[in-house]
Amino acid sequence: MHQKKIIWAAVLAAAQLLAALVETHEFDGAASPLISGTGWVSRNRFIRLDGAGTATLSGGADSYVKRALDIPADAVWVRLSARVNAAGLPGSDRLTHHPKGKNPAWLALGLMNDPNPAAGLAGSRLSIVLSTDGTNLSFGLGQAVGRDPQAFGIFETAGSGWCDVALEYDFRTQTAAGFLNGEKVLEGFVSLAPADFRVCGFQLRRIAAPGGVDWLKIETQEDRFDPVVLVPETGVRINAEHERNKALDEKIDRAETPAETLAALKEGWDNPPATYRPHTRWWWPGNAVTREGITWQLEQMHEQGLGGVEIMSFMKIYDKGNIGFDSPQFVEMVKHAVDECRRLGMEVSLSLGPGWNLGHSQVPEADRAKALVVSEQDVPGGKSELTLSLPQDPGYAKWNRKKPVALVAVAQASDGTLDTNRRMDLSEQLTGHAEWNANPDIRLRVDLPKGSWRLMTFWTVFTGQKCAAENYEPRSWIVDHFNPDAVRRCAEVMSGKYRHAFGADFGQTVDSFFNDSFELQQDFSYWSDGLFERFEREKGYDLRPYLPLLIHGGAPETPYIRYDFGHFLHQLGMEGTIAELSAVSEEAGIGMRQQPHYRFTADLIAASGVLQRPETENSKHTFEPMFWHKLTTSGAWLYPSAEKKWVSAEAFTFVNIKYRTTMEEIKRATDLFLRDGITQFYNHGYFYTPEKELAPSRDLLWMNRISHVNTWWPWVRGLVDYQARAAFL
Repeated sequence: MHQKKIIWAAVLAAAQLLAALVETHEFDGAASPLISGTGWVSRNRFIRLDGAGTATLSGGADSYVKRALDIPADAVWVRLSARVNAAGLPGSDRLTHHPKGKNPAWLALGLMNDPNPAAGLAGSRLSIVLSTDGTNLSFGLGQAVGRDPQAFGIFETAGSGWCDVALEYDFRTQTAAGFLNGEKVLEGFVSLAPADFRVCGFQLRRIAAPGGVDWLKIETQEDRFDPVVLVPETGVRINAEHERNKALDEKIDRAETPAETLAALKEGWDNPPATYRPHTRWWWPGNAVTREGITWQLEQMHEQGLGGVEIMSFMKIYDKGNIGFDSPQFVEMVKHAVDECRRLGMEVSLSLGPGWNLGHSQVPEADRAKALVVSEQDVPGGKSELTLSLPQDPGYAKWNRKKPVALVAVAQASDGTLDTNRRMDLSEQLTGHAEWNANPDIRLRVDLPKGSWRLMTFWTVFTGQKCAAENYEPRSWIVDHFNPDAVRRCAEVMSGKYRHAFGADFGQTVDSFFNDSFELQQDFSYWSDGLFERFEREKGYDLRPYLPLLIHGGAPETPYIRYDFGHFLHQLGMEGTIAELSAVSEEAGIGMRQQPHYRFTADLIAASGVLQRPETENSKHTFEPMFWHKLTTSGAWLYPSAEKKWVSAEAFTFVNIKYRTTMEEIKRATDLFLRDGITQFYNHGYFYTPEKELAPSRDLLWMNRISHVNTWWPWVRGLVDYQARAAFL
């Protein structure tokens, strides 16, 4: 029975979320502080309230209203939103760059640090400005410096009248954004802190006719993560094909004579169950799908013998019809696909985030991906005062929030080379500098022996990495893969929504969750919070004095330090991601299909041994085996389990140049996969499109079109049956 309620934990979580709104002011109607004047300053008494409850400023060269703010120092974002009447801006000048000396008619909403009422919004740290020529609306986002604003961008659109506008600043990413009617239209980067916003307000300038502000709201919040827990749907919806496969497996296992075994094998050979038939990655660009389109494409796949799909949300490429990832409408479309796959006897694998890389829009800052980076500077021996140099490379280390976690001085020889046998750990001097900051100004006094020294500062920094191949708003942040609690919180967002909507299909039509290759950003090393303390507990010594040896080497203990460090990262990857995702999947009654390779720390054999459904990728049409194919299949067979019957492959991606790949080439690549121990194929792939014919301008770079748009699609059934029989055996 489909459950429609949220358990008490969800109610508690919702209450906690509301409590996280540290300060919210809403201004509308007769009770508005805006009208009573409490905490506000105004000029020339240009504030009035009409019968509809609208706060209005009108007339004169300038008119504005302000209110003092109290933004907590630990706030992570601030948002100023309003509903305004752009029809009240009949100025003839269009907003182009808000140039100094030009005086168009405009309405501005600003967050500023200047409480002086005579200054207008000139002291704004951030502002959005609206202007109109009576037909078109110009929307500008900018940072004011005195009275000469720096515009981040101008957005123009047809129409005027009432509209919802919002100005938002995220202290974590140092991103300013302007929203018009709920859509982000402009974005810019500027370094600001909560203390930079002392006042908010709005202003009308050179307005000949009244302009209106229907309501104004200011919000600050500690975090946006919404840990709502949903009750999984109970019961079981039978997939007849799944049950047939299970019965056939049991028949083979129970066979007591060669004749019984051969009879069961022949039954599977004649009609391989859906599990053994090729599946396909099914890209949903912008999730611009319809029930009719889903049904039609699944029927095309089923007619040609495909056994299942892996639903992957891709970036928006269409102007209309896009559906936000993880929205109720998106989950409904996925549920429809599951319903249709059950009807057709097919299987479904579900991705836990949009695009690839493990992440989600609800990952809070503390749970986001981090790395360890280093900055270096030369200092003379003796006593000196210095400012720590900041990391400049990679780019995210320069711009994102960071904190110093280790400081080591290494002696320099006369030729400038480093003598790593002479090191001084100065990390204790970082005490009191553990705050996250994008541009920390850290000044220290150091006392070093005579000579020349290289000061190496190690920083934990947020990588700011987002999921690849997605452009939804809000964007999805990559999770910290070395924090098991963060990984679980991230995975449970979509796991919970799917299980709530169609949990009765898990273990029947839904056979797995899927996560693509990791592809994490890093420079010096992957990292997370609190790892130095854990390293010392597990390895018996403090890593910080030895960090230079991981880069420069030269000391006798270098290979031992590097081994310990590599093994430590392997353990973190296994526990933080591999084991946690496997556990989340097992709790849902399905397997975890994970590609454990490509820019990650866990040993490929060991990771493949833990995962219920390890997967590899990349196709060849030459004889030599691929090392990660063999490592993945070796892990599966070295660590067998009752659930681990398949090693799958993201198959046929680059067999040949797109649109030139032949079925003969796919057959040859199939044989090489089978030779390497692959037992389940996920074609790459099938691109959802409302068009029945090929449109190369709307396509995906990283795939072959094994779908209805291919000229040889009507004849692919023979190849599919060959792949299914080989995988079954």
